[in-house]
Amino acid sequence: MSKSEDIMQNKDTVKSIFVNEFSPSLKELSEYNSRILFRPYSIMCYALCSIMALIYLQSGAWFWALALIIFAFCIERTARYLRLKQLLKQSRVETSANLGNQKKTFNVNNFEIGNGTFRYEQISKIISANMCLFIVIEKSVTVMVKKDAFTIGDYESFVAFLREKLQDNPQALRGLK
Repeated sequence: MSKSEDIMQNKDTVKSIFVNEFSPSLKELSEYNSRILFRPYSIMCYALCSIMALIYLQSGAWFWALALIIFAFCIERTARYLRLKQLLKQSRVETSANLGNQKKTFNVNNFEIGNGTFRYEQISKIISANMCLFIVIEKSVTVMVKKDAFTIGDYESFVAFLREKLQDNPQALRGLK
């Protein structure tokens, strides 16, 4: 038996502990959009506009301060809506996007998403939201795991498993509830 056949046979015998598979809906994409994509921009936008509004208030320009705050709110919401629309279009076109549509298999030593295999040490952050868990890998790839879409295992066991695997990386576990 060749080495590649041996590797393929070993890969097939590794037992999957958790499997999560789903196609993201509008609710999951909206949660991803607000929790991952726009959170830093929203905070920065509101902070900058608040500082400018305070400057206007100190000079007695109440109208311009109020107009600036309303403008910031509208711009941020519009940008979030447009990004969500783009995500929806992208998720319909790309059936192999990391946000869903792919089978996520979590084994003892690594996890597989589509054709990619990652180690648990590569996880840089986990963000828990209402319906999903977002796993950020090396600060560049975000994987969406829906809490009620486990075909093997369940969410509570999965969280306990992640806590055990990432006990040496408390920074990654900070967002896990």
